[in-house]
Amino acid sequence: MGDQLRYFGEYQRKLRAFAGEEQAARLVSGALVLVTLGGNDFVNNYYLVPMSMRSRQYALPDYVRFIVSEYRKI
Repeated sequence: MGDQLRYFGEYQRKLRAFAGEEQAARLVSGALVLVTLGGNDFVNNYYLVPMSMRSRQYALPDYVRFIVSEYRKI
């Protein structure tokens, strides 16, 4: 997650250099920004690897609760 936020900051700096402070602020404030967590963790660690440790350790509803609890710590 830290990398994605850093990339967003880098993008904003580059945008300000290209478009100027006012235009960059207008573009960013009017933008839709979507941040997602857990998609890769869920798919890669539960579904993609046959008989993965996580799929043997947790039933699907329990794994969902586990992932949500881990991301609440962020």
